[in-house]
Amino acid sequence: AVWTEARIMKQLAELRTPFVNAALAIWQDENYVYVASPWHANALDNYIMTFQAMPSGPPPKVMPPTMFRIYAAELLLALDGLRAAGVVHSDIKAGNVLVSPSGHLSLADYDCSYVGLPTSDDEYWDTKLSGFTGTVEYQAPECVFGLNRYNDIDWTDPASAALLATPRADMWSLGLVLLEFALQESYPFFLCCYDDLKRAGDDWEASMLAMSGILESWEFEDQLQVHAELYPTVKSFLSKVSLAPISSCIMS
Repeated sequence: AVWTEARIMKQLAELRTPFVNAALAIWQDENYVYVASPWHANALDNYIMTFQAMPSGPPPKVMPPTMFRIYAAELLLALDGLRAAGVVHSDIKAGNVLVSPSGHLSLADYDCSYVGLPTSDDEYWDTKLSGFTGTVEYQAPECVFGLNRYNDIDWTDPASAALLATPRADMWSLGLVLLEFALQESYPFFLCCYDDLKRAGDDWEASMLAMSGILESWEFEDQLQVHAELYPTVKSFLSKVSLAPISSCIMS
């Protein structure tokens, strides 16, 4: 995992991929591998907390729609750059998005990532997972339903498509991050909304079972309680993401 992450960070630096945490330098001694990267002030989940109301503190701030659009564009550019580099992140969440001292975002933490995927612009490419990676609350439905059948998978069957890591799954995870940002919620969206997932705690199997049930019955509109000033922006963004290529979402 260390070498995979170092390799990805080096590759992203060479490609000058925007809005990612790329390596400035990599070296090693007899015992350790070292990766130097730019310093960041905070992670996105902590940054979101600055918009929330605190006990005996000032009222919560409302994120301007312009800020949402800028941050959405930065993360979409980062995801587009990963795809161009043949990388599937597999663990996109607010805690893995860093905030620079100047306020820009940087997608980080590639220890769960997959490399060497084809980089065609015309179609999505899938790669088999070798086991569970990432964070349950941010897994895309196709990954959750496959991972929930983990013990029943025939790993010797090359035709098995039960577990896949895809750029589509990364887009789902990114959508949840942006939804949390728009809701100004610093905890995982599904974890805040569903008691079954809260009760599962650190039990991986119970969490996967809970997420399967949630995703089978979940209707997005029922949970979309975005602040009135952000609602048109979020709805417009989500409709473009679902229907258009990444580049057109960015241009909009």
